[in-house]
Amino acid sequence: MSEPTRTVVDILRRAAPGDLADRLRNGPGFGVRVAERLLSWHSLEEAGEAGDRTLLRLASDRGLEAAVQVRVEPEAGFAVYRTTLTNTGGAALQPLTALSPLLLSIGDIRTPPRVMSSSGGGDPGGGYPP
Repeated sequence: MSEPTRTVVDILRRAAPGDLADRLRNGPGFGVRVAERLLSWHSLEEAGEAGDRTLLRLASDRGLEAAVQVRVEPEAGFAVYRTTLTNTGGAALQPLTALSPLLLSIGDIRTPPRVMSSSGGGDPGGGYPP
């Protein structure tokens, strides 16, 4: 019986080329810092499927919930994912000090893998409204 899918890294292993899948270390696959502290995440439920996408729900210890959608194309060796953060706690959060849309830990790197990352949204000047 296989382990349940609980993180973005679990899903990204399906598209990872060569032995990269074995070298991806466990983790949520993204990072959020509040007051310079990297939040930890736990799965709220096992992954679900919606068409060609895998859906995950993760929660932090600070009241943030992450709704994650991942589409993997293993034959082409890529994945596309989107994370939406929602404050589900009863109080306002301290300001987010950093967002890392792709945060992967790769062990035993002999030759660095080719990686392309893209993210969008928000105001590059840090102000709201834009």
